[in-house]
Amino acid sequence: MPRLIASTRLCLTNRPIEWLALPGDVAAWSRLAWLLSLGKRRAREGSCHIDRADLEAACTGSILIALLPDPMETPLRMASRSGTTSPGWHGAFPDAAFCAPHRSMTGAINRQIDQLADLAQGAGIAMVAVGDVLVHRATRRP
Repeated sequence: MPRLIASTRLCLTNRPIEWLALPGDVAAWSRLAWLLSLGKRRAREGSCHIDRADLEAACTGSILIALLPDPMETPLRMASRSGTTSPGWHGAFPDAAFCAPHRSMTGAINRQIDQLADLAQGAGIAMVAVGDVLVHRATRRP
C-alpha cells in the first residue's frame, strides 16, 4: 500500500543550498509549520525568510536533506563555504542530516558525484538519492 511522505523544500536566506525537510512525527510537523509561518511573517507576500538558526531551532525530529547545487553552476568550494556540509550540520542533526547531489545531464556526472561524496564524507553526512518532483497534471506545469 502506498504511503504519503510529507515534506517541504526550504530555501535559506543568503545560502545557495536548498533543504528538503521530512517531519518524523506530529510534533516535528508542528515545528515545521511554525517555521514556515515565521518565515512568511518576516517577508513580503509570496516570500519566506528562513535562516540557518531558524532551521536548527525548528527541525528537531525531522530528516533534513541538503539539495546540493549543480557543481557546474555553483562551485563546490562555494557550497563548502556556505556551511552546508560543515560538521555543525551533522552535530545539530545526528543521523538525520543527509545530502543529495544535483542530477546533471553532462558527461562529467560521475566526477561531480564523486566530488560531492568527498565533501559530504568530510562533513560526516551521508548521501541519498532523490528524484524530481513531478506535477500530477500537465496544466499545472510552470
